[in-house]
Amino acid sequence: IFIFDYYLLITVIIYLLFLFLFLFIIYFAIFFVKQKQNPSMHYTNSLMKLFLALLLVVGFTTVTCLGVLFRPDGRQNESFNILQRQDRKVLVLINSDCNMAVEMLAVVLHTWSQAFGRELVTIKFVIGDSGGEGKACQYIRGEESVSSFLWSSMKHKENERNGDYDADDDDNNDGRGSSKEEGDSSLKNNSVTSALHPNHFHQQLVSDFFMFLPHCEDSYPPVHKVVCMWEHVRKEYALDYDYFAKMDADTYLNIPNLLVLLAKHSSLEHLFAGGIGTGRDDPIPPFCMGPFYVLSQFTLQMLPTNLLEVATFHSNSDVTFSRVVEEFAGRRCMQDVGSLFRWVFLNRYWYFKNGTFGTHRLNSKNQFFIPFTHGLQSSFLWAVSVHPFKRKKDMALFHRSITQGLLPIFPFPNPAPNTPVHENLRTMCVYNPSLQYEMSGMKMQECMVLVPAKVRKVDHAFVLYIPTNKKSSMLAAKVREGLFKLRGVKPTLFPSIYGKSLLGDMNVNQILKDEEFKPMLSKEEMAIRETFRMLLYSILQNKDIIENDGLILVTEDVVVLHPSFHVKLNAILRDRRCGMFLSSNSGGVLLLGATIWRNGTFPETNQYTGGWLLADKDRRRKEVSQCFNYNTGVFGTFSFVADVRALNIMLIWLNKPEYSNKSLSNVWSYLSLLGMPVRVAYPFLAYPHPAGLFGYGDEELGIDPILNFIDDDTTRTQSKRSINYETRKVLHRWSFEP
Repeated sequence: IFIFDYYLLITVIIYLLFLFLFLFIIYFAIFFVKQKQNPSMHYTNSLMKLFLALLLVVGFTTVTCLGVLFRPDGRQNESFNILQRQDRKVLVLINSDCNMAVEMLAVVLHTWSQAFGRELVTIKFVIGDSGGEGKACQYIRGEESVSSFLWSSMKHKENERNGDYDADDDDNNDGRGSSKEEGDSSLKNNSVTSALHPNHFHQQLVSDFFMFLPHCEDSYPPVHKVVCMWEHVRKEYALDYDYFAKMDADTYLNIPNLLVLLAKHSSLEHLFAGGIGTGRDDPIPPFCMGPFYVLSQFTLQMLPTNLLEVATFHSNSDVTFSRVVEEFAGRRCMQDVGSLFRWVFLNRYWYFKNGTFGTHRLNSKNQFFIPFTHGLQSSFLWAVSVHPFKRKKDMALFHRSITQGLLPIFPFPNPAPNTPVHENLRTMCVYNPSLQYEMSGMKMQECMVLVPAKVRKVDHAFVLYIPTNKKSSMLAAKVREGLFKLRGVKPTLFPSIYGKSLLGDMNVNQILKDEEFKPMLSKEEMAIRETFRMLLYSILQNKDIIENDGLILVTEDVVVLHPSFHVKLNAILRDRRCGMFLSSNSGGVLLLGATIWRNGTFPETNQYTGGWLLADKDRRRKEVSQCFNYNTGVFGTFSFVADVRALNIMLIWLNKPEYSNKSLSNVWSYLSLLGMPVRVAYPFLAYPHPAGLFGYGDEELGIDPILNFIDDDTTRTQSKRSINYETRKVLHRWSFEP
C-alpha cells in the first residue's frame, strides 16, 4: 500500500555506494599497514571479520533507509485498490437515538459519507428502545410524512453547500475560506439526494442508514446499549463484513484515512484500534475510547455471542467493551498497531479565533460546543476520526477543510520577535512558516506535503502579450518558442489589456478621487488585474484543462527564461519540497521568479519583516533547497505555475470588492493566509526583460508604480529615484545562478 519514492531511492543508493567505498578503503588500508608492519603475520581472518561486521552495519543502514522509502503519504488510492481487490467490506455503527440521528443525518450524507472509498463502507445509525418514542422516530419509521421532515432537511437550504446548516446557530464562522464562492458545491451534487426522488427516499433511507435494536436500552451512559449492539452484530453480521467500527454521531470519520489503516491490517488477524484512554480522575488500565474504534472480523469472532451475560459492566461503555475484547480476544487497545497510527484518533479541545484560543462556547440551546472557526490544523490531516462536532455546520466546514487540504496561518495581534510557540501549536506545523513568523513571531515547523501517487506536469501554458504592440508580439513569440520545449505543451498567446488605453483618455485619478477608492491603482495595475480576470475565466471554463487535471503555466511576454528552462522546471516539479505540493491535495503556486526590493528587518516583526533575510533563512531550512516560501517582501506575477484550484481562488480574490484596490501581487498573501503553499523557485527560472521595466519603446508604458521604489537602506524606508536595469538585477538577484 506504500508509495515508492524513487528519488529517495537514488539518494540512498548513492549514499550506500559511498559508504561501501569508504569501508573498502579502510579495510585495505588497515590490511596493508598491518602487513607492512609484520609481513610474517596473516591478518586475513581477523580483517575479514572486521569487514563482515562493517557489511552488517551497511546492511542495517540499508534496511533502515528502505523502511523510510515506503512512506505513509498519498496511500489512499493504493489502500482502496487493495481492499477492493480483496473484496473487503466495513460496517460502521453510529451509536445514536432518533433525535440525534435525524439531527446529524443530513450533514453525514453531505460530508464524510460521500468521501473517496465510500463504496466499501456500510453506515448504520444504531437506535435502541427509544425507536418507538418521539416525533423524530415516527418520521424515521414512516408514521409521518418524510417529505416534510427528512427530505426537507436534505434539500431545504441553498446555504447548505457553504456548511451553514443551522439557521439558529448564534456563532457565525469566521474562518478563512468560508465564503459562498469558496464553498464546495460538489458536496451537494454528490449527495445521496441527487439520485433520489422523495417518493422513494424514505424506504431507501431507512434500509440503508438505520439499524433498530428495540431490545437494547437507549440510556445514558450507553453501557448496556453498546454491549447489546456488539452482541447483535456478533450474532448477525460477523461473517458479512471484514471490519467493524463503532463511533459517536458527533465524530467525523475520514474514510480514506481509515482505509489506509485497514489495508495495513488483515481482517484475518487481530485488530483493535482507537484512541487510548486511561481515565479522567482515577487512572485505569488503557482502553479504546468511544468516539471511534475499529475491530477486525478475526477479533470480533473471538468474542462470545452472549456478551450481555458474560460482560463485566463498568460505568463507562468504552471501558466495558475494551475489557470484553481484552478478556475474550486477548487484545488490548492498539496492541500491535504500528506507531504510525498512534495519533490518528483525535479529539478537539480548543478553537482559535481573532488571535486567541478558547475551549468551548455556549449556543442558544445552552449546549457546550467547540466551534470550527479557523480551518484545518496539521494534526488532523491524517486523522482517521476527529471528535467532537456538536453543530452540523462545524462538521461541514471541517469536511471542506479536509477536502481542500489547506493549513491556514495562525495570525496574532502585535506579534513580538521570537515569541515562544503557543502550547496548543507546539505539535503543529504550517506550509508557510515564514509568513507564520511575520503574523505571530513564532517559529513553527514546516509541514512536508504528501507525496502524490503521480507528479503532475505542465499541460497548458499561456503567454500574455499586447497584440497591438509589435515588440510585445516579438517578445511573446520568443517566450512561446522556449515553452515549446516542454513536452506535450502547446503554449497559447493570450491578449492583454493595454494599460495606456484603459478607460480611454479619461482621468482615472479624477474619477476615483473619493476616499473609499484610496489607495488607488494605476491604469497599468488595473489592466493587469482585468487581464488575469479574463485569463482565469477562460481557463476555468475550459473542460479540457479541468479534466486533464494538470498544471498551468502563466508568463508575461517580457520575461527572460532560463536557457535550460524545460529541464529545470521538470526537475523542480519533482522536488519534494518545491514542486510536489502542486500535485498534492493542497495544490498551490510556484513563482518562477520574483521581485524583492528590501532585505527586511527579520528577525524583528513589523510591516517590513519580509524580504531577502527571511527568504534566505527559509531557503536554508533544508541544506539543498530549490525554493523559499512566500513572504510579504515578495512581489511579481510575471511567471508562475499553479494548479486549477489555486487559479480558482485567485479568481475569487479578483472578484471580491474588498480587494479591488489591491495590486495583483497581493493575491499571494491571500493564498498563503488561507493555507495554500506559495513558493518561489530559487535560483530563478525567469526574470523580467528590460522592455517590461522601461517600456516597449513607449516612455509611458512602464513597471507598476507600486513597485517602482528602491529601499534607501534596504530595510524599510522607500523613495522614488531612477535606477537602471543592471542595478536592479543585482538588487533583485535576477540571475540564474545562486
